[in-house]
Amino acid sequence: MTKVGLFGYPGGGKSTVFQALTAQAVSPQFLGYDLKPNQAVVKIPDERLDFLSEHYNTKSKVHATLEVFDIPGFDPASTEKKLKNAVLELYRKMDTLALVVGLFDEMAEEAARQIRGMVEELVLLDYVIFERAVTSLEKTTRVKPDKEMKAKLELCQRIMGRLEEGEPLSRMELSADELKSLSDLAPMSIKPVIAVLNIADSDISSYPASITGMPQAIAACEELGLPHVVMSAALEAELSGMTDEDAAEYMSEFGISERALPRFIRTAYSTLSLITFLTASEKECRSWSVRRGSNAQQTAGTIHSDLARGFIRAETIAFEDFKALGGEKEAKAAGKYRLEGKEYVTQDGDIMNIRFNV
Repeated sequence: MTKVGLFGYPGGGKSTVFQALTAQAVSPQFLGYDLKPNQAVVKIPDERLDFLSEHYNTKSKVHATLEVFDIPGFDPASTEKKLKNAVLELYRKMDTLALVVGLFDEMAEEAARQIRGMVEELVLLDYVIFERAVTSLEKTTRVKPDKEMKAKLELCQRIMGRLEEGEPLSRMELSADELKSLSDLAPMSIKPVIAVLNIADSDISSYPASITGMPQAIAACEELGLPHVVMSAALEAELSGMTDEDAAEYMSEFGISERALPRFIRTAYSTLSLITFLTASEKECRSWSVRRGSNAQQTAGTIHSDLARGFIRAETIAFEDFKALGGEKEAKAAGKYRLEGKEYVTQDGDIMNIRFNV
C-alpha cells in the first residue's frame, strides 16, 4: 500500500489536512520518542470501478487505497536529537511526503521560506549521510580494493557534489542499479515531495492573486520542482463530515467544483508515476495501483506473488473499449480482447485477468 506522510512546521494545519483527506478525527500527538502518527486508509475514487461494479452487479467492490500519515510537526532546526531522529525515521517509511504550508494569518509571508527550508533540510541530512558513506567506503577500498565498492564510492562522491549545490536526489537522474546500491543509505531527499498550500476558507473566492504569500509560495514550488495542491483544510474537513448532498450545496456557496481529495490523489499518483488497472467479475470488481511502465508479470505480482511466479499470460481489455462496446463478449467480438505476454507494458485503465500455473 502506498504511504503518504503529511509533514511540516507546527501551525500550518497539517492535522486538519489529514482530517480533510481521510474524514477521520485526529488524536493528540505527543512529541515523545515513541511517536505514533495519526494514520488512515483512504479509498481512491474511480468511476471506472463504479461502472464495472454496476455492469457485473458484483458482490464486492474494492478500491485501490492510499495510507495517509499525520507525522508530528517539528522545527528541523531543533537541537532535540532523539526527537528529530524519531520523526526522520517516520519520514523514511513513506513513499512520498506532503509538505503542508499555511497561507493564513502571520504564517502566509513565511510560506515560501518554509518550502525552501524543508527541502534544504532534507538535502542537508543527505549530505551528512553521504559524507559518512564516502569516508567509510574510502577506508574499505583502501584495505580491500573491490570493483563494486569503488563504483559505489564514485557514485556517492558524485552525489555529494550535487547535494552540496542544494539539489535533492529526487531531481538527479539515477539508474535502477544505482538506486539499488544506495538503498542501504536510506536517503531522505530521494522521496518525492508534494506541497499542500493550505489557505483560509475566507480566501477561496479570491484565490490565487490576492492571497498573501501565494505567488511567492508557488514560485518556490516551481523553482524546486514540487507539484502543489491548494486547499482550505478547514473547509474540506467540514465537508468530510457531511452527506454528499449537503457537501455539494456547501461547495456551491464557495464556488468549489471539486473536493481536494481527488486533486490530491491525482497529484500523488502523477508524482509517484502510478497508474490504475482493474480486475472484474461477478464475484469482485477491484482497482489496483501499479508503477507506470510495469510489465504484465510485474502487474500480476501486485495482485499476488504466485500470479507473477506462475504467469502464463494476461487477458486484457482497455476499459474504454469495454465501456464503449458494452462488455467483455462484445469486446471479444470486436477484436478488442487481447492475450498479452509477460513483457506487455500495462496501461492505465486496463482490465486484466491473469492466467497462471504454480
